[in-house]
Amino acid sequence: MTLRRAPLRSISRLGLLLGALVTLSCSSSSRLSLTIDRIVGASNGNVGFSYINADLIGNLNAPCTPLAEDVAAVTVRLHPAGSLDDNSDELVGPTFHARLTGYEVAYYYYDPVDGALKGPVAALGIANSNMVDRLLFNEASTVNIPIVPTRVKMWSVGVTCGAIPGYSTTTRVSRMIVQITMRGQDDTGKDLSAQGNIAVNLEDIAPGPLKPTGGATTADNFCYGMSFQAYWQGYCK
Repeated sequence: MTLRRAPLRSISRLGLLLGALVTLSCSSSSRLSLTIDRIVGASNGNVGFSYINADLIGNLNAPCTPLAEDVAAVTVRLHPAGSLDDNSDELVGPTFHARLTGYEVAYYYYDPVDGALKGPVAALGIANSNMVDRLLFNEASTVNIPIVPTRVKMWSVGVTCGAIPGYSTTTRVSRMIVQITMRGQDDTGKDLSAQGNIAVNLEDIAPGPLKPTGGATTADNFCYGMSFQAYWQGYCK
């Protein structure tokens, strides 16, 4: 295994498919606009980074134990509708607040054969409509969202698990774009939404396990020399 840490350097074609990062918002005629200030990594060596390095074997603390999920911190904010254009942060009349009601996560990937950005991968998508987080007017709020669970890693290396078929048995996906849509409602019941994305690298990043000595294996070295597929097949439940 090798130690690798490199951000995704080129997402030039992303604009054609997803639009610019953290700029899309929708207010459904609400007097408020929900926006995403930033999306950054929030776990396992990625804290504060504008991309996520998701380890395909083990994690930074345990060479052979997979991280259950890589997490992103999404910071959202309520503004008066149109304030991002006119530099105003004032509402005339009553000030309304809002609440987050949920989020959706969609997965796009760079095809390892032709390099094209493709997706979303329907089988990997996440939809959560059970949030009740209160949002105060013109104040930022940060929500942690799991965006690279084990099923995404299994899919990327071609392991079919349950109802989710693996990408391929002959090649693997190493670069993805994860699109996050935050949804909410203002105090009058009008819908709000904002959308952003973060790049994900899927690699063997953490230091590898030591070679077992004397034929004895432990929780920290049983994965020595394993292929990605063999490793993840053992974790498919």
